Amino acid sequence: MSSYIITGANGDIAISMADILRQSCPDVRLIGTDIESKWPALGASFDDVEIIPKVADEGYISTLESLIKKYSPEYIIPTSEPELRWIARNHKKCSHIPFLMNLPDLILTCMDKLESMRWLTSIGIDVPETKMLSAANIQDIPFIMKPRFGAGSRGIKVVRNAEDFEKFCLSGCFEDYVSQKYLDQEDQEYTCAIVKLEDEFRTFIMHRKLKEGVTSEMYGLLNDDIEEMLNDITEKLPSYCAINVQLRLTPEGPRIFEINPRFSSTIKMRHMLGFSDFLWLLKGVKEKSRFPESSPMLGQKVYRVYREIMGVKDVSLL
Repeated sequence: MSSYIITGANGDIAISMADILRQSCPDVRLIGTDIESKWPALGASFDDVEIIPKVADEGYISTLESLIKKYSPEYIIPTSEPELRWIARNHKKCSHIPFLMNLPDLILTCMDKLESMRWLTSIGIDVPETKMLSAANIQDIPFIMKPRFGAGSRGIKVVRNAEDFEKFCLSGCFEDYVSQKYLDQEDQEYTCAIVKLEDEFRTFIMHRKLKEGVTSEMYGLLNDDIEEMLNDITEKLPSYCAINVQLRLTPEGPRIFEINPRFSSTIKMRHMLGFSDFLWLLKGVKEKSRFPESSPMLGQKVYRVYREIMGVKDVSLL
């Protein structure tokens, strides 16, 4: 029986991965890890959930080593950004751990919102002007201010006028923040998945709507300009990787504002549409297999809704 360990088990990405694996391989053994609680992950598709230290704490690696002896997983799949960034920075310390993740250099470049834009520019991709927040001035209005590192919409603000700029200056929040030209085409936001196995790759373009910073609905479509840009990026990517590109379609063409170097929160939504990048990469790395025949659905909307999970019967056991 195959077994996998998925970290950040109580997060949406980990639960989505577990659902996909359970659906595709019913006999697989799925172990989650979390730093706080076994729930609600234990009520989802996991067989068990282990509590582990935070990634930067002493004992993180030794705990994973113990779990490897206990469960003999084929892979440990990190899902949280802090874990991925720490592992990438300290990959020599944990090279013996069977992580399923992108190469450290790719992770560190893409998780840096300034360096990722510089990299795209270096390979000929047009991006919105991005620089350290301390270098922003009133002529840059309107612009987005956001943490240089970090996922999701946490810490992101739009500076729209001189009053906003003055408040931003008084706040003094310059360290580790970047400014980026504001793209006002809010109804033209896309998330694009790229997965590469050796020299082959697949891409999937999805128009999305956001609700409180999270994709609430999306559908797949074709767009020649976006596809051409994704192809140019893929040529520069290493073999066996998966990334998620976020962009807006402007009158000047597509403009990428962020790259996610891990499986994103829309992983299950695109899997439901027939773009199974998670399974393809997993099997590709494991068996050095090629892509199967596939035809992702276009125009079919997928919605994200909340669901309830029955918890532990006795709260004293938590």
